Amino acid sequence: MSEEELINALDMEGRGEARRITDEARREAKMILDETGKELRRLREIRLGELQRRLSEKRSSLINKARLKARGRFLAAKYEVIEPLLDEALKDIASSERYPAVFKKLFEELKESWDEDLPPVVHVNPSDTTLIEDSEFRVETDENVSFGVVFKSACGRVVYVNTLHSRLQRMRKRALSKVGEILFPA
Repeated sequence: MSEEELINALDMEGRGEARRITDEARREAKMILDETGKELRRLREIRLGELQRRLSEKRSSLINKARLKARGRFLAAKYEVIEPLLDEALKDIASSERYPAVFKKLFEELKESWDEDLPPVVHVNPSDTTLIEDSEFRVETDENVSFGVVFKSACGRVVYVNTLHSRLQRMRKRALSKVGEILFPA
């Protein structure tokens, strides 16, 4: 074989080898691209699922917040209507002929529940001083006390309040608690 034939044979062999390497590289590149495409689709589905889950949670959270806000506004509106009615009811009781009996009942309840060693200082509205018949207590007038009576220890640390207003507040708290249990069950 001559030198030229040898060069041609090597050239042909080199070209064949180059084609085989190129074909092999193309096959491997196609396999890599296919696997990468599959992996990207899998990751995209996972990511999409996560985003859908988060969006669903966010939507639920926003809906629940809106419902809570609506319930709060409803209750506020309801109490805006009820509050003046309750105040009017307190005034009606205080100005009725039954008030002296109600006042005496409030006074007697505090008197029975007072468990301190020393007698209390009795605080009442100036208009209610004539309703106290018990002379064993020191009575002080207090414009801030209305529709009832307040017992205080001499040092002022122990205070018992029994007014129509305080009773109404306790009833409100219980009612709100019950309303809360109904609206927001555990």
